[in-house]
Amino acid sequence: MGKTIEKQKHEIMLENQIKVSFLYHSGFLVELSDTIFLFDYYKGVIPKLDSRKSIYVFSSHRHPDHFCFEIFALAEKYPNVKYILSRDIGKKYKKKYMMEKKGLSEETYSLITYLKEDELWEDESVIVQTIVSTDAGVAFLVQEKQKKRTVYHAGDLNWWTWEGETKEEYQAMTKKFKASMELVRQKLQSMDIPCFDVAFVPLDPRQKERYAMGFDFFMRNIPVKHVFPMHAFGDYSVIGKLMRDELSKDYRDKIINICGQEKRKVKILSPEMRKRVKELLNR
Repeated sequence: MGKTIEKQKHEIMLENQIKVSFLYHSGFLVELSDTIFLFDYYKGVIPKLDSRKSIYVFSSHRHPDHFCFEIFALAEKYPNVKYILSRDIGKKYKKKYMMEKKGLSEETYSLITYLKEDELWEDESVIVQTIVSTDAGVAFLVQEKQKKRTVYHAGDLNWWTWEGETKEEYQAMTKKFKASMELVRQKLQSMDIPCFDVAFVPLDPRQKERYAMGFDFFMRNIPVKHVFPMHAFGDYSVIGKLMRDELSKDYRDKIINICGQEKRKVKILSPEMRKRVKELLNR
């Protein structure tokens, strides 16, 4: 596996001419030689894009930390933009609402394709497949046709298990998550490639001691070259925690730590979380 080279704090160059920019939370920009993929943007600065490339904007579901209407401004700046959105977004925000309340033109609205779970869509440049999420919407498997480079973005597909849940809730979520992971494995196999080039997978500190269950399962069952932890709500210390955890020793070299190893102030979600992170930072 080739080495990675960090050019800027949130811009990573991978082998095979893949550049990944971390925007915020679950928002990432993937730049290839002829195409650009923007995933789950809702916050952060989108860098200037190459207008000669085809730009695909993905939103995995309607939650406000994965979708915002600002993405449609890209169609006014760049000539080759397409929007691939989860079907639940279209169900919540009808065409009339988008045009009358959000100011989308007929031309911009025509650039939207809505996909439900377990659906395949393609054009001249890419193939997109969707997987049902364990929360809302879908996960995306995206493959460019020319060089076969393949990207996985989980959206909110994760093993959402929590302290205090019932046995029945745990079993239902576990069954649903593992079934979705099996579909990911099967679809990757059907692409006739050995692994994902890049994957974006939740690592959520709100799950406390169960923070890495879904991430670890993915890494042990789905072949991937590089993986970016996401969905941390600003608490990036959780990545350093995983890097130090014995759990990750078998795949640690595949994890891209988007914020490096230095100590940093983070956005905390609760007093309990604030206390825990403060203890980590003061070690």
